[in-house]
Amino acid sequence: MFGRLKVVWPLGWARYSTDKRLSRHALVVCTCKPREERVMFAVPLCRLRTSHNTSCGCIRLEQMERGRARRAAIKRHHGESKTPMWNTWMEMRRRCHQQGHKDYRYYGAKGITVWAPWRASYPVFRDWMLEHCGQHPGPGWEIDRIDPRQGYQPGNVRWLTRTDNARRHSNSRWVTFQGQQMTVSQAAVAAGLPPSTVITRIAKGWPRESWFTPARKRQRPG
Repeated sequence: MFGRLKVVWPLGWARYSTDKRLSRHALVVCTCKPREERVMFAVPLCRLRTSHNTSCGCIRLEQMERGRARRAAIKRHHGESKTPMWNTWMEMRRRCHQQGHKDYRYYGAKGITVWAPWRASYPVFRDWMLEHCGQHPGPGWEIDRIDPRQGYQPGNVRWLTRTDNARRHSNSRWVTFQGQQMTVSQAAVAAGLPPSTVITRIAKGWPRESWFTPARKRQRPG
């Protein structure tokens, strides 16, 4: 047995592409345990030995079905998917624990984490926030860590406007500008920009590479 696959008989040799090269491999006829005696198909023996093939595709389908059921259960449980509070919770977890997230290097890679009960349960996070910080105020507001050295945990979070958050972190957020490490405010001065201009750009969600680009001068008509 190779996972759920059972070899029935050898089929012979055939040309098979591996690592962008055509090579000669043994083919075998297999059945899959959940569908045994109903479906037979040929598989290169090398893919069985390396565990590239462990089923007829039913494992992947079952994983997808479990994922759909889990998302449906969450939606039925609280009915708040895609709300501002839900989006805050999802983004908080992603940037701290999902290495592929665009902001992971500024959070998870620096040791910023989400308190385990919050990470595991949206209702636990939501209930604490409603009791201690209130409902999500609306567009332009985001969750903020009171002590930037600590993670997202009870007693260290609050709602803050995006502009105030950018202004607060302008003196504590370090960036590399012209090959030197400095705060956002120092980098703004070095770039010949008012710190308030850079703070506004950060608050508006400008990409990091555009924070310190020179401001365009408006042409007067005439």
